[in-house]
Order: sequence, then structure tokens, then C-alpha cells
Amino acid sequence: MLPNHLIIGAIKSGTTTLATLLRQHPEVFVTDPKELHFFNREENYAKGIGWYESHFAGAEGRKVVMEATPNYSALRTHPETLDRIAAHLPQVRLIYIVREPIERIRSHWYFLYGTGVETKPFERALREEPIYLDASRYFEHTEAMRARLGADRLRVMFLDDFTADPAGEMARLCRWLGVDDRFEFENVDVPRNAMAAAGLFRRAARVPGFVPMKNAVPIRARRFIRERILKKIERRPPWPADLLSWVRQEIGPDTARFLAREGKPEGFWPAPGLAAAAS
Repeated sequence: MLPNHLIIGAIKSGTTTLATLLRQHPEVFVTDPKELHFFNREENYAKGIGWYESHFAGAEGRKVVMEATPNYSALRTHPETLDRIAAHLPQVRLIYIVREPIERIRSHWYFLYGTGVETKPFERALREEPIYLDASRYFEHTEAMRARLGADRLRVMFLDDFTADPAGEMARLCRWLGVDDRFEFENVDVPRNAMAAAGLFRRAARVPGFVPMKNAVPIRARRFIRERILKKIERRPPWPADLLSWVRQEIGPDTARFLAREGKPEGFWPAPGLAAAAS
């Protein structure tokens, strides 16, 4: 069995929350892990469609079968992705959730830097690694998705709308998916990634020795890790004025066209970067 839906992005815009909530619904199957990176990573694509299909074992009888790889929507970085999706999943429908695009960029870098995937400092990474800006070109992405797969097969969601009315947004999404929209999701208003983190901890806690190993770390060492390492990671970098100006120039026109295309007022998000510059 292959998926009939994909959560395709955007990166760091709420895809984990959507996948975690939808996994509760009895008519929906979401892979675990949620991100399979089949269509965008050559090493996975080379394994063949059988490898991809194996991740959907157990989905029989579900109306909606999906995975959620937000990197699929970074189309300048992965230009082959949409063609591969169209070739293997010709009837697939896409869910694309977005957030204020410049703060998304900072959150994207912060996440990769915090996990050690990114080692470059903030400004250097943004100027040298195209994916950070690429993943915030929402108009460019959605127009390409509509052109390649069909306008009626794309559902655009705004993280702002979800935050304001999570239960309502989930009900509307369920209606679009064609599943019971009366289903009551648990923890629908839990902050993003908290549910996934809790689930990861519960799975880890089932591994023999996990809790004793954690308790074996001296309290002083745990305090050092928490105060010297984790707190450092948590501090998001400020926006240098010249960097912010460059980013706004690069993606501002795309943002304006996207908001107009999706029927949002011009001021739905502050002038790109103003919210980010204030923090």
C-alpha cells in the first residue's frame, strides 16, 4: 500500500503537530517515523518503491494513509521531488502548513544548529545554505504543486489559524480528508513538538536500562548540561540589520503574492521580518 496523502511542509511550521494529532484518528494512518525522505534523498530513492511501501504496513482499512516529510516542499533544493511524487503517487493529495516566513527561517536554523546538523553560525548559514530561504518561498512552492499535481489536491493551512482555533482547524482538515470531523483529538492545544517529544520519551523509557542510565548521571553534571548547553541552544540569535534586509528583499515579494493568492489580508503577517526583528 502507498500513501494517498502527504504532509509536504513547510519545514518548522507545525508538521509534527499535525502528524501527531492525525495519528490519533481511527481512519488515518501516519507512518512512524513521520518523515521518510523517500522522494528527496537519493540514498532512499535508490532503495526503490518497495522500500517506501514497506513503511505503510498496517495501513489496511484506513481511509487516509500518509507520511509527513516537510523537506519535500523545498523545491529549489530538491527540484526532482514533485516529478517523483507525481510519477509514483499520481492521485496523492498534499497538506502544506505555513508560518510567518522569516521567523520560520530562524527557527529552521535554530533547530538544525541545536541538533548538530548545522555547524555554521546563523548569518553564514543563511548566506551559504540555500535551503533556509528556499523553504520560505511559499508562493513559488504552492504554484508548482498546483501546476504539477492539480489545484484541487492541495490544502494550504496557516499555523496562525491553527494556533487561534486548533479544534476548529482539525475539524476542517478532517472534512477535507473525508474522515469523521466529530472526532475529538487529545492534547489539541499542546504546544508544537511537545506531544512528539513526550511520545519519544515514552518509547525510550520502554528500553531496558533507560531510566537507570539517566539516573546514573550525577545531578551536578545534569545541571551543567541543562544550564550551559541546553540554555545556550535555546537562545535564538538576533537578526543583524543587513541580514534581515537581505532576507526581506529575497523573499518579501513571494510572501506578498502568497498571501494575496490565499485570500489573506496584506497585513496578516507583519511586513516580512518585523516580528522577527523585534525579538
